[in-house]
Amino acid sequence: MIDQKKHFLTIEKQIEHLKSKGIAFDLVSEKDVFSYLQNESHFFKLIAYHKNYQKYEYGDHAGQYIHLEFGDLEDLTEIDRFLRSVLLQLSLDVEYYAKMKILKVIEEHHEYGYQIVVDFLDDLHLYTAHFPVNYMVAQELCQIPTISKSSRNKRMSNIRLQQIVSLLYMHNKIVTSEKVHQVASLL
Repeated sequence: MIDQKKHFLTIEKQIEHLKSKGIAFDLVSEKDVFSYLQNESHFFKLIAYHKNYQKYEYGDHAGQYIHLEFGDLEDLTEIDRFLRSVLLQLSLDVEYYAKMKILKVIEEHHEYGYQIVVDFLDDLHLYTAHFPVNYMVAQELCQIPTISKSSRNKRMSNIRLQQIVSLLYMHNKIVTSEKVHQVASLL
C-alpha cells in the first residue's frame, strides 16, 4: 500500500484540484466557489459527494468526472445540511415530548420528581453497552464524589447513558466558546 500524504490546500488550490478532476464551473463562478468554500462548507465535506459520480475510464479525460458540475456538489451539500437540520429537529421534538410525558406522569401520580428520575434510571436495562466506557470519560466520572464506583459502572453499562455522558464529555472538551458553555449550563 502506498502511503500518500495529503497536504493542506488553500482555497485556490482546492479549486485547482477540483478542476483537475474534471469538475466544471459552468453554473457557479469561481469567485462564488471561493466564497462558498471559505464561508459555507468545507472542502472535504463537499468533495465527499463526488464519489457518487462516474469517471472517464479511457482517453484524454481518464480519471476525470463525467459531467460533474460544482453546482451539483453544492446542491448535495445543501440537501445534506437541510436533512441534518430536519433530523435534528425531529430529535429535539422527541426529546421535548419525552419530557412532557414524564411531567404528565409526575402530575398524574403526584410523584416526587427526583424519585421519577431514579425509577426511570433503575428501569434502564443494564449491560447493553457494546464497548467499555472511554478511559478519559471514566476518569472524568471518577472526579464526581457523589457517584460510587459500583453505581458508575452499573449505570455506564447502559448504552444510552454511556452515549449521553460521552456527548456531555465531548461537548465540555471540544466546545471552546464560554458563551455556549454558559447557555449549556442553564439547560
